[in-house]
Amino acid sequence: MTKSTHLAEDSGTYAGDQRAGRVVAIILNWNGADDTIQCVRSVQARSDASCTCLVVDNGSTDGSAATIRAACPEVRVHETGANLGFAGGCNAGIRIAIRDGAEYVWLINNDAIPADGAYRALRDVADAHPAVGGVGAVLRYMADPNHVQTWGGGWHAPWLGAAVNWTRPVPDSLITYLVGACLLLRIDALSEIGLLDEAYFMYREDVDLCVRMQRAGWQVAVAKDATVYHAVGGSSTSAEQRDRWIASSAVRYYRKHAPWPEFALAVETAGKIGARLMRSEWSRARTVWTATRRAWRSQSGN
Repeated sequence: MTKSTHLAEDSGTYAGDQRAGRVVAIILNWNGADDTIQCVRSVQARSDASCTCLVVDNGSTDGSAATIRAACPEVRVHETGANLGFAGGCNAGIRIAIRDGAEYVWLINNDAIPADGAYRALRDVADAHPAVGGVGAVLRYMADPNHVQTWGGGWHAPWLGAAVNWTRPVPDSLITYLVGACLLLRIDALSEIGLLDEAYFMYREDVDLCVRMQRAGWQVAVAKDATVYHAVGGSSTSAEQRDRWIASSAVRYYRKHAPWPEFALAVETAGKIGARLMRSEWSRARTVWTATRRAWRSQSGN
């Protein structure tokens, strides 16, 4: 695990007498105060006294941290001082939760809204199964709640470069990773295997974490009664920039976990390029190819 060197002092206080509850909900913010405030208020309204919110401002440049503090003065806001990526920002919050004695951390995207009962369902599954290190939720599209985005996560075979994102109920035995947009993690498991790998700036860090967790003997599970509405596609980041991050993370993942990383990466990359060519997205297909080659070369010494 790469440790961050950009951690600024956290500020704000938890409501009540305790610094942290059994569960710390970590909400990562980057230039998205409106979404973050809505998420915070939804988490507060749909959880109980066992849960406290921690907002991690990941190097915002638009004054988000001040806006969030003004709107939610009872919520603690930690500023990293730089954009550490998803893994680095979440880890900053996880370290605070560990220091303050939390039992679980609840990672939830700032563009996600938990439904009534979601928090309790996540916690109940974790409490009932001490061998479970991570619990995922049923993510539904916020703009189309009748359709499931992800049933907790999916199945991935690093030796094949193949993956299936489940959108229907499946046994936990068929789930090899959980989606980080809503993920309850047991601190005991993280203390054993380490936090999110910060070498992934964006994407695949949740898959990597679940692989490490299961190899260490921990289980992952889905709380079927935990529904979370997710506003997919709201980011201002360009599609080609996302392709670059995805390519870099794929290289990192297969180098770490695949017995034949070149083969697995080639299979996945060919699929990505083919999908973009079928949509006549010539520039994005080229971006995937060049970004993958560049990442493979740059990570050769890692």
